[in-house]
Amino acid sequence: MVLHMKAYADSPSYARRQGAAACLKDYMDTSLPTQNVMVLGDWNDDVDESIYYLPAQYPDPAKPAPSPYANLVNDPARYKFLTQPLSESGERSTVSNSQFIDHQLVTNELAKYYVAPTKVIKPGVANYKNTTSDHYPIFSQFNFGTVAQARSVKLTAPNGGETLQAGQTFNITWTSSSVSQVDITYTLDGTVWRSVAAGVAAAGGRYTWTVPNESSTAARVRVVDSTRADVSDVSDGVFTLTRPTQQVFINEYLPQPDPPATGGTTPDYDQQFVEIYNAGPGSVDLSGWKIHDAKSYSGVEAARHTFVSGTVLPAGKAYVVYSGVSAVPVGAQYATYANNNGYGLRFDRGLNQSGAGDAVYLVRADGTVQDSHSYLTADVFVYQGYSFNRSPDTSATGSWGLCYNVGGNLYLSTPGRRANGSAF
Repeated sequence: MVLHMKAYADSPSYARRQGAAACLKDYMDTSLPTQNVMVLGDWNDDVDESIYYLPAQYPDPAKPAPSPYANLVNDPARYKFLTQPLSESGERSTVSNSQFIDHQLVTNELAKYYVAPTKVIKPGVANYKNTTSDHYPIFSQFNFGTVAQARSVKLTAPNGGETLQAGQTFNITWTSSSVSQVDITYTLDGTVWRSVAAGVAAAGGRYTWTVPNESSTAARVRVVDSTRADVSDVSDGVFTLTRPTQQVFINEYLPQPDPPATGGTTPDYDQQFVEIYNAGPGSVDLSGWKIHDAKSYSGVEAARHTFVSGTVLPAGKAYVVYSGVSAVPVGAQYATYANNNGYGLRFDRGLNQSGAGDAVYLVRADGTVQDSHSYLTADVFVYQGYSFNRSPDTSATGSWGLCYNVGGNLYLSTPGRRANGSAF
């Protein structure tokens, strides 16, 4: 399949590439789910980050937008960009520009025949750009004999649909060929992957996993050859991690605040907040617990906030962590501001706002996730000044909605109060 995506590094062109990527993936998911397919051509954008830059928004400078092809990159069970390692290493695919935009995508059925690495061919042709092309040839090799299939790993469990209970053991199983050791990771949301075990003997085909004390309806496990990252497999579908209903959870948070009341158009980022609620029968010691966004949870940056020793949340009360000190109400007993040297909570804008989306995690002192919520997908819209709220309010098992809707169309956000504005 040959394509030519919309060119240029402006917002409308970026949006068109995003839309085209969605259509392409939908077509292949539904019409070519088991076929050997390669998609190549001029993608006019990169797969690690976009050539389009998001405008600067205080306190963040201008930065590359997420790749418009993230929907394909983030589905490694079905698709693989053979050219992604070249992009990540700083290689270029054109004479004039530094980015890599001439990609090769294959389905998992074809990927098993791939012989790494993919190469950029730079012909020794005089005045190549003017006499031949501005784009370099991209070369990939496939072996359709038995050698290509000799090294493989196939995850067999959990493979989608299972429900695993926290604290119990579960056998992660796989089959492999010509693989000595495997590394095992898991994800709660498809964004951040955490280690289960490394250097496990592949021949055994089994690892007894103590299910972490976390909850998710979109968990997956990945098994990868310890020496070759391209030899891997991921759960075909999502599975569920359950635990007893948590008594402390995220009840409300505000990703994008309004500008200050004094005027201007720049959001008052100090007003970003996360509200933690205790629905249990007794007080809970939050000492050492942390609040993360997607970037800090992945380990790239430090936690957005760490609860100091002695922080105790009584039953039936809420604790609010604001992004900056100016937002903390005078005299508030259960409120503070992010203690990460002034960086704040730093939630990104939603995808509908030309942002990268983000997630919020409440992590216990032992490093396990107590609760989380994400707006990393295009179907979760972020509106300036409107907070996300549990629905129904203060329900650990509730879904998520806008506080304005949950509280009866009364308030855009209610940090430290119930969604209807009443006191806890």
